[in-house]
Amino acid sequence: MSFIEGIIVNLLYTIFPIIIYLILKSSSKSIKDEQTDNIVLSLLLISSLYLILRLNHFYDLKYCIILCNFPLLISYLKNLKTTSIILSLGIIYYYHQSCNFSLPLVTIEYLIYYFIYIVINRKEIKYSYLINTFILIKAFILSIQEFYIIRNYHSFINSFLYILILIVGFYIISHLVFYLFDHIKQILNLNSTLKELEKEKVLRSSLFKLTHEIKNPIAVCKGYLDMLNSKDQKKLDKYLPIIKSEINRTLVIMDDFLDYSKIKVNKDIVDVEYLIEDTLKSLKYLLKKNNVSLKKDLIEDEIYIEGDYDRLKQVLINIFKNAIEAKKDDMIICLNTRIKNKKLIIEIIDNGIGMDKETLSKVYETFYTTKKNGTGLGVAISKEIIELHKGSIKYDSWLGIGTKVTIKLPLYNLSLK
Repeated sequence: MSFIEGIIVNLLYTIFPIIIYLILKSSSKSIKDEQTDNIVLSLLLISSLYLILRLNHFYDLKYCIILCNFPLLISYLKNLKTTSIILSLGIIYYYHQSCNFSLPLVTIEYLIYYFIYIVINRKEIKYSYLINTFILIKAFILSIQEFYIIRNYHSFINSFLYILILIVGFYIISHLVFYLFDHIKQILNLNSTLKELEKEKVLRSSLFKLTHEIKNPIAVCKGYLDMLNSKDQKKLDKYLPIIKSEINRTLVIMDDFLDYSKIKVNKDIVDVEYLIEDTLKSLKYLLKKNNVSLKKDLIEDEIYIEGDYDRLKQVLINIFKNAIEAKKDDMIICLNTRIKNKKLIIEIIDNGIGMDKETLSKVYETFYTTKKNGTGLGVAISKEIIELHKGSIKYDSWLGIGTKVTIKLPLYNLSLK
Protein backbone atom coordinates (compact mmCIF):
# COMPACT_ATOMS: atom_id res chain seq x y z
CA MET A 1 0.00 0.00 0.00
CA SER A 2 1.35 3.43 -1.00
CA PHE A 3 1.83 6.32 1.42
CA ILE A 4 -1.13 8.28 -0.03
CA GLU A 5 -3.42 5.23 -0.01
CA GLY A 6 -2.48 4.50 3.58
CA ILE A 7 -3.22 8.05 4.64
CA ILE A 8 -6.65 7.99 2.95
CA VAL A 9 -7.62 4.62 4.46
CA ASN A 10 -6.48 5.69 7.92
CA LEU A 11 -8.43 8.93 7.67
CA LEU A 12 -11.52 6.97 6.68
CA TYR A 13 -11.06 4.75 9.72
CA THR A 14 -10.60 7.88 11.81
CA ILE A 15 -13.64 9.85 10.68
CA PHE A 16 -16.03 6.93 10.19
CA PRO A 17 -17.21 6.98 13.84
CA ILE A 18 -18.14 10.66 13.41
CA ILE A 19 -20.16 9.91 10.28
CA ILE A 20 -21.92 6.87 11.78
CA TYR A 21 -22.53 8.73 15.03
CA LEU A 22 -24.10 11.66 13.16
CA ILE A 23 -26.40 9.35 11.18
CA LEU A 24 -27.53 7.48 14.30
CA LYS A 25 -27.85 10.61 16.40
CA SER A 26 -29.97 12.33 13.76
CA SER A 27 -32.42 9.44 13.83
CA SER A 28 -34.85 9.81 16.74
CA LYS A 29 -35.45 6.04 16.79
CA SER A 30 -31.79 5.01 16.91
CA ILE A 31 -30.45 6.84 19.96
CA LYS A 32 -33.06 7.77 22.53
CA ASP A 33 -31.03 8.74 25.59
CA GLU A 34 -27.60 9.92 26.68
CA GLN A 35 -26.51 6.53 28.04
CA THR A 36 -27.24 4.77 24.74
CA ASP A 37 -25.55 7.65 22.94
CA ASN A 38 -22.35 7.17 24.95
CA ILE A 39 -22.34 3.38 24.50
CA VAL A 40 -22.76 3.64 20.73
CA LEU A 41 -20.04 6.26 20.37
CA SER A 42 -17.67 4.30 22.65
CA LEU A 43 -18.05 1.16 20.55
CA LEU A 44 -17.44 3.16 17.37
CA LEU A 45 -14.28 4.78 18.78
CA ILE A 46 -12.86 1.45 19.99
CA SER A 47 -13.64 -0.06 16.56
CA SER A 48 -11.91 2.87 14.88
CA LEU A 49 -8.75 2.42 16.93
CA TYR A 50 -8.74 -1.33 16.26
CA LEU A 51 -9.02 -0.81 12.49
CA ILE A 52 -6.22 1.79 12.45
CA LEU A 53 -3.85 -0.43 14.46
CA ARG A 54 -4.81 -3.51 12.46
CA LEU A 55 -4.09 -1.73 9.17
CA ASN A 56 -0.72 -0.61 10.49
CA HIS A 57 0.11 -4.16 11.59
CA PHE A 58 -0.29 -5.45 8.03
CA TYR A 59 1.34 -2.56 6.12
CA ASP A 60 3.77 -1.07 8.68
CA LEU A 61 2.46 2.47 8.24
CA LYS A 62 4.66 4.62 10.49
CA TYR A 63 2.34 7.63 10.49
CA CYS A 64 -0.19 5.49 12.37
CA ILE A 65 1.63 6.46 15.58
CA ILE A 66 -0.16 9.81 15.40
CA LEU A 67 -3.48 8.88 13.71
CA CYS A 68 -4.38 6.35 16.39
CA ASN A 69 -4.77 9.24 18.85
CA PHE A 70 -7.88 10.65 17.16
CA PRO A 71 -10.36 8.20 18.74
CA LEU A 72 -8.85 9.07 22.12
CA LEU A 73 -9.18 12.80 21.46
CA ILE A 74 -12.82 12.34 20.45
CA SER A 75 -13.51 10.41 23.66
CA TYR A 76 -12.13 13.37 25.63
CA LEU A 77 -14.22 15.83 23.63
CA LYS A 78 -17.36 13.79 24.39
CA ASN A 79 -16.52 13.27 28.10
CA LEU A 80 -16.23 9.47 27.82
CA LYS A 81 -13.90 8.80 30.76
CA THR A 82 -14.04 5.00 30.78
CA THR A 83 -13.64 4.85 27.00
CA SER A 84 -10.66 7.22 27.12
CA ILE A 85 -8.93 4.93 29.65
CA ILE A 86 -9.53 1.85 27.47
CA LEU A 87 -8.24 3.66 24.37
CA SER A 88 -5.20 4.99 26.25
CA LEU A 89 -4.25 1.48 27.39
CA GLY A 90 -4.63 0.18 23.82
CA ILE A 91 -2.42 2.95 22.40
CA ILE A 92 0.21 2.52 25.14
CA TYR A 93 0.39 -1.23 24.43
CA TYR A 94 0.71 -0.58 20.69
CA TYR A 95 3.46 2.04 21.14
CA HIS A 96 5.47 -0.26 23.38
CA GLN A 97 5.08 -3.50 21.40
CA SER A 98 5.09 -2.27 17.79
CA CYS A 99 7.01 1.01 17.91
CA ASN A 100 9.53 0.16 20.64
CA PHE A 101 8.58 3.28 22.59
CA SER A 102 9.63 3.54 26.23
CA LEU A 103 6.78 2.12 28.31
CA PRO A 104 7.31 4.43 31.34
CA LEU A 105 7.53 7.51 29.13
CA VAL A 106 4.44 6.61 27.10
CA THR A 107 2.51 5.79 30.28
CA ILE A 108 3.44 9.16 31.79
CA GLU A 109 2.42 10.88 28.55
CA TYR A 110 -1.09 9.45 28.58
CA LEU A 111 -1.50 10.05 32.30
CA ILE A 112 -0.69 13.71 31.60
CA TYR A 113 -3.36 13.79 28.88
CA TYR A 114 -5.93 12.37 31.26
CA PHE A 115 -4.95 14.79 34.05
CA ILE A 116 -5.21 17.78 31.70
CA TYR A 117 -8.61 16.55 30.51
CA ILE A 118 -9.88 16.32 34.10
CA VAL A 119 -8.64 19.86 34.89
CA ILE A 120 -10.11 21.37 31.71
CA ASN A 121 -13.40 19.53 32.24
CA ARG A 122 -13.78 20.76 35.82
CA LYS A 123 -12.89 24.35 35.04
CA GLU A 124 -15.04 24.29 31.87
CA ILE A 125 -12.19 25.58 29.71
CA LYS A 126 -12.69 25.51 25.93
CA TYR A 127 -11.72 22.16 24.43
CA SER A 128 -9.50 23.89 21.88
CA TYR A 129 -7.06 24.24 24.79
CA LEU A 130 -7.16 20.48 25.27
CA ILE A 131 -6.35 19.91 21.61
CA ASN A 132 -3.49 22.42 21.55
CA THR A 133 -2.03 21.09 24.80
CA PHE A 134 -2.40 17.52 23.52
CA ILE A 135 -0.48 18.44 20.35
CA LEU A 136 2.33 20.22 22.21
CA ILE A 137 2.88 17.28 24.56
CA LYS A 138 2.69 14.82 21.66
CA ALA A 139 5.31 16.81 19.72
CA PHE A 140 7.63 16.90 22.74
CA ILE A 141 7.29 13.18 23.61
CA LEU A 142 7.55 12.12 19.96
CA SER A 143 10.78 14.11 19.61
CA ILE A 144 12.29 12.43 22.65
CA GLN A 145 11.29 8.99 21.35
CA GLU A 146 12.62 9.69 17.86
CA PHE A 147 15.92 11.40 18.73
CA TYR A 148 16.98 9.89 22.06
CA ILE A 149 15.29 6.51 22.58
CA ILE A 150 14.62 4.83 19.22
CA ARG A 151 17.44 6.65 17.35
CA ASN A 152 16.43 5.72 13.80
CA TYR A 153 18.96 5.76 10.98
CA HIS A 154 17.24 8.85 9.50
CA SER A 155 19.14 12.10 9.42
CA PHE A 156 18.23 14.87 11.85
CA ILE A 157 16.49 16.88 9.11
CA ASN A 158 14.48 13.89 7.89
CA SER A 159 13.44 13.01 11.43
CA PHE A 160 12.53 16.63 12.13
CA LEU A 161 10.46 16.88 8.93
CA TYR A 162 8.83 13.52 9.74
CA ILE A 163 7.74 14.76 13.19
CA LEU A 164 6.73 18.19 11.84
CA ILE A 165 4.47 16.64 9.16
CA LEU A 166 2.85 14.35 11.74
CA ILE A 167 2.22 17.17 14.21
CA VAL A 168 0.92 19.65 11.63
CA GLY A 169 -1.36 16.97 10.16
CA PHE A 170 -2.53 16.04 13.63
CA TYR A 171 -3.21 19.71 14.42
CA ILE A 172 -5.28 20.28 11.28
CA ILE A 173 -7.31 17.09 11.56
CA SER A 174 -7.84 17.55 15.32
CA HIS A 175 -9.38 20.97 14.85
CA LEU A 176 -11.41 19.62 11.93
CA VAL A 177 -12.78 16.88 14.23
CA PHE A 178 -13.59 19.47 16.89
CA TYR A 179 -15.28 21.65 14.25
CA LEU A 180 -17.35 18.70 13.03
CA PHE A 181 -18.51 17.76 16.51
CA ASP A 182 -19.36 21.35 17.32
CA HIS A 183 -21.49 21.61 14.17
CA ILE A 184 -23.03 18.20 14.80
CA LYS A 185 -24.20 19.53 18.15
CA GLN A 186 -25.66 22.64 16.50
CA ILE A 187 -27.41 20.56 13.84
CA LEU A 188 -28.86 18.20 16.46
CA ASN A 189 -30.07 21.15 18.54
CA LEU A 190 -31.68 22.65 15.46
CA ASN A 191 -33.23 19.30 14.58
CA SER A 192 -34.60 18.99 18.11
CA THR A 193 -36.03 22.50 17.92
CA LEU A 194 -37.68 21.75 14.58
CA LYS A 195 -39.24 18.59 16.01
CA GLU A 196 -40.63 20.54 18.95
CA LEU A 197 -42.03 23.16 16.58
CA GLU A 198 -43.59 20.42 14.46
CA LYS A 199 -45.22 18.90 17.56
CA GLU A 200 -46.49 22.33 18.56
CA LYS A 201 -47.85 22.85 15.05
CA VAL A 202 -49.70 19.50 15.14
CA LEU A 203 -51.05 20.30 18.59
CA ARG A 204 -52.20 23.76 17.54
CA SER A 205 -53.75 22.38 14.34
CA SER A 206 -55.60 19.72 16.32
CA LEU A 207 -56.90 22.26 18.80
CA PHE A 208 -58.08 24.50 15.97
CA LYS A 209 -59.87 21.54 14.40
CA LEU A 210 -61.47 20.60 17.69
CA THR A 211 -62.67 24.16 18.33
CA HIS A 212 -64.01 24.50 14.81
CA GLU A 213 -65.88 21.22 14.79
CA ILE A 214 -67.57 21.47 18.19
CA LYS A 215 -68.91 24.93 17.31
CA ASN A 216 -71.31 23.50 14.73
CA PRO A 217 -73.26 21.05 16.95
CA ILE A 218 -73.22 23.54 19.83
CA ALA A 219 -74.72 26.19 17.51
CA VAL A 220 -77.44 23.73 16.48
CA CYS A 221 -78.16 22.89 20.13
CA LYS A 222 -78.34 26.59 21.05
CA GLY A 223 -80.75 27.23 18.20
CA TYR A 224 -83.16 24.53 19.29
CA LEU A 225 -82.84 25.47 22.95
CA ASP A 226 -83.88 29.01 22.04
CA MET A 227 -86.98 27.59 20.38
CA LEU A 228 -87.88 25.31 23.30
CA ASN A 229 -90.81 26.06 25.52
CA SER A 230 -91.20 23.96 28.66
CA LYS A 231 -94.99 24.18 28.27
CA ASP A 232 -94.98 23.00 24.65
CA GLN A 233 -94.70 19.21 24.82
CA LYS A 234 -94.68 18.82 21.03
CA LYS A 235 -91.56 20.95 20.66
CA LEU A 236 -89.92 19.13 23.56
CA ASP A 237 -90.58 15.77 21.94
CA LYS A 238 -89.38 17.06 18.56
CA TYR A 239 -86.26 19.03 19.52
CA LEU A 240 -84.80 17.16 22.50
CA PRO A 241 -83.78 14.07 20.43
CA ILE A 242 -82.03 16.39 17.95
CA ILE A 243 -80.23 18.20 20.76
CA LYS A 244 -79.23 14.86 22.28
CA SER A 245 -77.94 13.66 18.89
CA GLU A 246 -75.84 16.81 18.42
CA ILE A 247 -74.39 16.53 21.92
CA ASN A 248 -73.42 12.91 21.20
CA ARG A 249 -71.78 14.04 17.96
CA THR A 250 -69.83 16.66 19.92
CA LEU A 251 -68.60 14.00 22.34
CA VAL A 252 -67.50 11.80 19.42
CA ILE A 253 -65.54 14.68 17.92
CA MET A 254 -63.87 15.49 21.24
CA ASP A 255 -62.93 11.84 21.81
CA ASP A 256 -61.29 11.67 18.39
CA PHE A 257 -59.16 14.74 19.06
CA LEU A 258 -58.05 13.89 22.58
CA ASP A 259 -54.87 12.28 21.30
CA TYR A 260 -54.38 15.00 18.65
CA SER A 261 -54.10 12.36 15.97
CA LYS A 262 -55.41 12.17 12.45
CA ILE A 263 -59.17 11.98 11.97
CA LYS A 264 -60.43 8.40 12.03
CA VAL A 265 -63.52 6.91 10.47
CA ASN A 266 -65.53 3.94 11.68
CA LYS A 267 -67.26 2.61 8.59
CA ASP A 268 -70.65 0.95 8.53
CA ILE A 269 -73.54 0.65 6.07
CA VAL A 270 -75.12 4.09 5.68
CA ASP A 271 -78.56 4.81 4.22
CA VAL A 272 -77.96 7.95 2.15
CA GLU A 273 -81.62 9.07 2.24
CA TYR A 274 -81.71 8.84 6.03
CA LEU A 275 -78.34 10.62 6.32
CA ILE A 276 -79.54 13.56 4.23
CA GLU A 277 -82.89 13.81 6.04
CA ASP A 278 -81.16 13.75 9.42
CA THR A 279 -78.68 16.42 8.30
CA LEU A 280 -81.42 18.71 7.01
CA LYS A 281 -83.37 18.22 10.23
CA SER A 282 -80.34 19.44 12.18
CA LEU A 283 -79.99 22.42 9.85
CA LYS A 284 -83.66 23.37 9.81
CA TYR A 285 -83.30 26.08 12.43
CA LEU A 286 -80.23 27.67 10.80
CA LEU A 287 -81.89 27.72 7.38
CA LYS A 288 -85.04 29.27 8.80
CA LYS A 289 -83.16 31.83 10.91
CA ASN A 290 -81.18 33.04 7.88
CA ASN A 291 -84.17 33.00 5.49
CA VAL A 292 -82.52 30.47 3.20
CA SER A 293 -84.67 28.57 0.72
CA LEU A 294 -83.78 24.93 0.15
CA LYS A 295 -84.42 23.12 -3.11
CA LYS A 296 -83.93 19.35 -3.33
CA ASP A 297 -83.56 16.98 -6.25
CA LEU A 298 -82.84 13.64 -4.59
CA ILE A 299 -82.80 10.07 -5.85
CA GLU A 300 -85.85 8.25 -4.55
CA ASP A 301 -84.30 4.78 -4.75
CA GLU A 302 -82.59 3.26 -1.73
CA ILE A 303 -78.89 4.10 -1.84
CA TYR A 304 -76.23 2.76 0.48
CA ILE A 305 -72.61 3.64 1.01
CA GLU A 306 -69.98 2.34 3.39
CA GLY A 307 -68.93 5.13 5.67
CA ASP A 308 -68.90 6.85 9.01
CA TYR A 309 -72.38 8.29 9.55
CA ASP A 310 -71.34 11.03 11.99
CA ARG A 311 -68.33 12.07 9.92
CA LEU A 312 -70.34 12.35 6.70
CA LYS A 313 -73.02 14.32 8.50
CA GLN A 314 -70.25 16.55 9.82
CA VAL A 315 -69.07 17.23 6.23
CA LEU A 316 -72.56 18.08 4.98
CA ILE A 317 -73.21 20.43 7.91
CA ASN A 318 -69.87 22.17 7.27
CA ILE A 319 -70.74 22.76 3.62
CA PHE A 320 -74.24 24.03 4.39
CA LYS A 321 -72.94 26.27 7.16
CA ASN A 322 -70.33 27.80 4.81
CA ALA A 323 -73.02 28.39 2.20
CA ILE A 324 -75.31 30.06 4.74
CA GLU A 325 -72.48 32.31 5.95
CA ALA A 326 -71.82 33.36 2.32
CA LYS A 327 -75.45 34.43 1.96
CA LYS A 328 -76.97 37.37 0.18
CA ASP A 329 -80.55 38.46 -0.36
CA ASP A 330 -82.89 35.74 -1.67
CA MET A 331 -80.41 33.02 -0.70
CA ILE A 332 -81.12 29.62 -2.27
CA ILE A 333 -79.30 26.36 -1.65
CA CYS A 334 -79.87 23.42 -3.97
CA LEU A 335 -79.16 19.85 -2.86
CA ASN A 336 -78.93 17.26 -5.63
CA THR A 337 -78.04 13.57 -5.62
CA ARG A 338 -77.38 11.27 -8.55
CA ILE A 339 -75.46 8.13 -9.46
CA LYS A 340 -72.75 7.98 -12.10
CA ASN A 341 -70.13 5.28 -12.76
CA LYS A 342 -71.09 3.38 -9.59
CA LYS A 343 -70.53 6.46 -7.48
CA LEU A 344 -72.89 8.59 -5.44
CA ILE A 345 -72.64 12.25 -6.41
CA ILE A 346 -73.90 14.89 -3.97
CA GLU A 347 -74.06 18.47 -5.18
CA ILE A 348 -74.66 21.45 -2.91
CA ILE A 349 -75.12 24.65 -4.89
CA ASP A 350 -75.72 28.13 -3.51
CA ASN A 351 -76.25 31.53 -5.09
CA GLY A 352 -74.11 33.29 -2.49
CA ILE A 353 -71.29 35.78 -2.92
CA GLY A 354 -68.97 33.17 -4.46
CA MET A 355 -65.16 33.25 -4.62
CA ASP A 356 -62.62 34.67 -7.03
CA LYS A 357 -59.97 32.46 -8.67
CA GLU A 358 -57.27 33.26 -6.11
CA THR A 359 -59.52 32.41 -3.14
CA LEU A 360 -60.76 29.25 -4.85
CA SER A 361 -57.18 28.07 -5.47
CA LYS A 362 -56.46 28.28 -1.72
CA VAL A 363 -59.77 26.92 -0.44
CA TYR A 364 -58.29 23.49 0.45
CA GLU A 365 -55.34 24.95 2.37
CA THR A 366 -55.33 24.49 6.13
CA PHE A 367 -55.90 27.74 8.06
CA TYR A 368 -56.78 29.72 4.94
CA THR A 369 -59.99 31.68 5.50
CA THR A 370 -61.69 34.86 4.35
CA LYS A 371 -63.94 35.00 7.41
CA LYS A 372 -63.20 37.43 10.20
CA ASN A 373 -63.58 34.78 12.92
CA GLY A 374 -62.88 31.70 10.79
CA THR A 375 -60.17 29.11 11.39
CA GLY A 376 -59.72 27.94 7.80
CA LEU A 377 -60.20 24.30 8.76
CA GLY A 378 -63.73 23.43 7.64
CA VAL A 379 -62.87 22.60 4.03
CA ALA A 380 -59.59 20.88 5.01
CA ILE A 381 -61.39 18.66 7.52
CA SER A 382 -64.17 17.85 5.04
CA LYS A 383 -61.63 16.95 2.35
CA GLU A 384 -59.75 14.69 4.76
CA ILE A 385 -62.94 12.88 5.83
CA ILE A 386 -64.14 12.34 2.25
CA GLU A 387 -60.72 11.03 1.16
CA LEU A 388 -60.77 8.58 4.08
CA HIS A 389 -63.97 7.27 2.47
CA LYS A 390 -62.07 6.83 -0.83
CA GLY A 391 -64.08 9.66 -2.31
CA SER A 392 -63.42 13.17 -3.58
CA ILE A 393 -64.70 16.68 -2.95
CA LYS A 394 -64.46 19.55 -5.40
CA TYR A 395 -65.25 23.25 -5.09
CA ASP A 396 -66.32 25.37 -8.06
CA SER A 397 -67.12 29.00 -7.49
CA TRP A 398 -67.82 32.19 -9.39
CA LEU A 399 -67.55 35.59 -7.76
CA GLY A 400 -70.97 37.20 -7.36
CA ILE A 401 -72.74 34.10 -8.71
CA GLY A 402 -72.31 31.32 -6.14
CA THR A 403 -70.49 28.12 -5.22
CA LYS A 404 -70.96 24.46 -6.10
CA VAL A 405 -69.56 21.65 -3.96
CA THR A 406 -69.43 18.20 -5.55
CA ILE A 407 -68.88 15.11 -3.41
CA LYS A 408 -68.25 11.70 -4.95
CA LEU A 409 -68.44 8.53 -2.84
CA PRO A 410 -68.28 4.87 -3.90
CA LEU A 411 -71.59 3.01 -3.68
CA TYR A 412 -71.97 0.00 -1.44
CA ASN A 413 -73.07 -3.20 -3.14
CA LEU A 414 -75.44 -5.05 -0.82
CA SER A 415 -75.23 -8.15 -3.02
CA LEU A 416 -71.63 -8.66 -1.88
CA LYS A 417 -72.84 -9.38 1.65
